[in-house]
Amino acid sequence: MVVEQKVELRHLASRVTAAESLVDALEKENTAMEARMTAAESLAEELQMENDLKLQSLHLLSRSSAELEKQQEGQEMDIQELQNTNIGNHYKLDTGYFTAPARGVYYFRFTGHLAHSDISMIMKMFMNEDLIVTSGDHNYGSNYADASNGVVLQLEVGDVVSVQLRGKVWDDHYHRTTFSGFLLFPL
Repeated sequence: MVVEQKVELRHLASRVTAAESLVDALEKENTAMEARMTAAESLAEELQMENDLKLQSLHLLSRSSAELEKQQEGQEMDIQELQNTNIGNHYKLDTGYFTAPARGVYYFRFTGHLAHSDISMIMKMFMNEDLIVTSGDHNYGSNYADASNGVVLQLEVGDVVSVQLRGKVWDDHYHRTTFSGFLLFPL
């Protein structure tokens, strides 16, 4: 009877060892599956954010000539009157600043129109405090002058883009003075 119990005890010990090994293997498999699930959830969130960001583009057109004529030299262009799209409200109408909602590559463009004035126009695009591009013209004896420039920028979350004006620009119902920008792709 003691011998049978010892044999039975060995069999039980073997079964316990096998069960413990199985539990260890299942725990490792569970850990691996949890890691894959977490990675899949992160990827799904990233793809959703990328999809959302693609929808958040910015295209802004200028103010009327009467308001632009009141513009003071050196001020940011306050582009408010005709605004086609500002999804996500990352362009602040009260400040004239676009704040990047996400890290990515953006395209910005501005065009100025000068008419019926002998004053020069110089438009400067800034990223944060840094001058990025400039464009300008002077109405040399003709009735009109135009200038434009554009740039592709890699922005981080919170970077600010603005256009500052020296001199004056003019606009009317043809909307020849514009500032536009949009996200090309997130990083």
